[in-house]
Amino acid sequence: MDLWEQIFWGSVVLVGCIIFHVVGIGATSAVLDRIAKDEAHPRRAGTLLLLVAVAGVTFLHVAEIWFWAAAFMRDRLFGELADSVYFALSTYTTVGYGDVVLSRGARIFAAFASMTGMMTFGISTAFLVAYISRLIGRGGPNWS
Repeated sequence: MDLWEQIFWGSVVLVGCIIFHVVGIGATSAVLDRIAKDEAHPRRAGTLLLLVAVAGVTFLHVAEIWFWAAAFMRDRLFGELADSVYFALSTYTTVGYGDVVLSRGARIFAAFASMTGMMTFGISTAFLVAYISRLIGRGGPNWS
């Protein structure tokens, strides 16, 4: 890919992942609101809220890593799916071990995967902090 193709396709996958993440956070929030209405068992509801919030966020991140792995495979940047998933995971989480690198014609495209991870981890962190704050404010789960 040339420079502008990398920027274009990297932006497309990045924006797609951000939209997916925000919609997924919204769906998780709707499920959490339904669980929160279970006032008959506030401690159980609080624990379930936390569990569902973390599971929802984890699912979103794993799905986005798979989106990036699929994008790398679509562009034939890796011969095997395992290599593509490994590279997507290490790049998305910004660990970037460096044992697998791309050619010059795909480096910028791959950098968008790390941008995706940074942005979505920020959104997820804000979401989880807000929910944990709400849980503490309503008295459950009891962490003392």
